[in-house]
Amino acid sequence: MAEYLAVDIGGSSIKYALVNEEEIVERGRKIQTPLDDIEEFLRILFRIYDRFADRIEGVAIAAPGRIDSRKGYFYHGGALTYLYHMDLISILQTHIRCPISIENDARCAALAELWKGSMKDVKNGIVIVIGTGVGSALIIDGKLYRGSHFSAGEAGNMVAVMNRPFYTDGTFGRFARSHALLDTYADLRGIPYGEIGGKWFFQRANRGERAAREALREYAVAVTNGILSIQALLDLEKVAIGGGFSSEPLLLDCLKKELNDSYGRIDPHFALECPELVFCEFGNDANLIGALYHHLHPEE
Repeated sequence: MAEYLAVDIGGSSIKYALVNEEEIVERGRKIQTPLDDIEEFLRILFRIYDRFADRIEGVAIAAPGRIDSRKGYFYHGGALTYLYHMDLISILQTHIRCPISIENDARCAALAELWKGSMKDVKNGIVIVIGTGVGSALIIDGKLYRGSHFSAGEAGNMVAVMNRPFYTDGTFGRFARSHALLDTYADLRGIPYGEIGGKWFFQRANRGERAAREALREYAVAVTNGILSIQALLDLEKVAIGGGFSSEPLLLDCLKKELNDSYGRIDPHFALECPELVFCEFGNDANLIGALYHHLHPEE
């Protein structure tokens, strides 16, 4: 069976794996993403490719930003500002001697879930990937919807209002990202921001620590308010949550409770239907698997 190199470029780390249509064959170690050095970024990608060059039929990349996936052109690259207005595929092909594809990371997650995950056979839904930032992708009529300018479904750009000192730009992406939960907890405890990890936080939340549960509830309210806005516009069947926190059952429980409570407070004249809320089945592997699917089916 043909094998491919799948690469997931994130705002914090670069993940990669040797994959085929059935499974992840071999995982590589995470590598910290350079945030301001394009040359180091390219060296990392070339080293990863060199490791598998004699085994692969192609390279499938998931990356942040607004991307014309047909051309591999970045209009912007999210936190990776050195990717702005870049034809990355042309640059990579100076070293990589096999077909290369690139798609937005949240759209890769949605493609993976559409292919054989939580969105299989779903007609209308959204995948929201929570990490360093918030990415999301729309499924309309059973297909990935990219929009007129390759930016459809980016719920992180929705305008919102929150009352925390670190919500500086007032967008859903700010208050739904993973750091928002951890910073809320730090704010409640009087701990310096940036000193708390997700695993550490959920250990305390699962033990019932009051401040952790309060932070989790506030975070869940913020996320479900965003889901309500999306649902009011699109009337979706299902919302799937992915990213680093999508292995935490307590988070899903809190999100479901707040979503159901919110629907109980809605004026019945609005007649909003509550979407099913689930975790992505592929979790942190969704971007890798979806990148492969896009590579194999670039027209979808």
